Amino acid sequence: MTVEFIDVRQFARVALEPGELFSNSGDSAYFVTHGAAEFKCAPPVNLAGDKEGRLFRTSPIPHAYDEIHRSGPVHLAALTDARMISPHGFVFDAENRLIADSYHNRDMVGIPLKEAEDLCGELLAAGDLAQVEEPAFCLCGPWSWVYHHWLLETLPRLEAIQKFPELADCPIVVPGELNGFQLETLAALGIDQARLLPFDGSNWVFKKLYFPSYPAPGGHSLRQIEWLRRHLAPALDARANSIKSKRIYISRRDAEARQLVNEAEIETVLKARGFEIAVLSEMTVADQARLFGRGEIVVGTGGSGMTNMVFAQPEAKLLELHPASYINRAIWYLCSAAGQSYSYIIGSDGGSRHDYSVDPAALASALNQILKD
Repeated sequence: MTVEFIDVRQFARVALEPGELFSNSGDSAYFVTHGAAEFKCAPPVNLAGDKEGRLFRTSPIPHAYDEIHRSGPVHLAALTDARMISPHGFVFDAENRLIADSYHNRDMVGIPLKEAEDLCGELLAAGDLAQVEEPAFCLCGPWSWVYHHWLLETLPRLEAIQKFPELADCPIVVPGELNGFQLETLAALGIDQARLLPFDGSNWVFKKLYFPSYPAPGGHSLRQIEWLRRHLAPALDARANSIKSKRIYISRRDAEARQLVNEAEIETVLKARGFEIAVLSEMTVADQARLFGRGEIVVGTGGSGMTNMVFAQPEAKLLELHPASYINRAIWYLCSAAGQSYSYIIGSDGGSRHDYSVDPAALASALNQILKD
């Protein structure tokens, strides 16, 4: 299947007043809620010109984590005769063109599309499987079943519902079969389950779909971090004031990939410096938020669990461990946007599963420097 892309701003008219989105007009329109923004991303504290530094700077992981981060305007669109297709929740216009805003922009939407291009073609050819007559709000998107993408990219799109009272009772289209952390965070934000319209990943056509764009490419901007801290953190009681700070090591011992094969040695180094061990899969989102909320120093392998740095205090410090075969700079980006200190260690090459080891002496040296600072 050859997919044609189109941006909302190319086919929808600009609404000069938000009320135009909620009129009975039959055309598509969008209203800009935030202007463009940019910030300079601070380099990791220990970034150097050595081999590890070059590996970190040239990571092949396909995400938009440039040192100068630019995000375009954010909008809410009212789309007429839009169709939603595949578990990724791609949105197409009435002429079956993929709306690039389905995942940030033209540069990024192609990444998840690679996983579902053939399926999208099959679903479009099969025709409509459901017609949704009443207006609905889109809270679907690529990889929204993954904690990192749900927390940073998907949930902040609910700001539009808070901003526009006309959406107060609008049904919310969500991924089908919501998992525990999705249900917990929606409940914490006061979203009644009766409003949820689970999307089955097939081919739905909406008479009118309210479609909020993503706050920033790559899922990282200060505005969505602040939104999560202002709305989700209090709802989860993730408060650090008056609670003793902690040094935390996040273990991935139960993960399917990127396990630390010499974790026993690493934990010995950490325990000697007062770190407690946590396995996040055994915790609720609220427990994770409270744990990170009082984290003074956090150490762990990169992964969705590190997204909880959004709940950590601005003075918190993160030491992230990476296999040489998989260096994802997403959490560095998050920490930089949040004003937190970020350091890293690159371990051995982990092969296809990215299971790896870290030199205990290198860890001890990095921790000594962090504790000294």
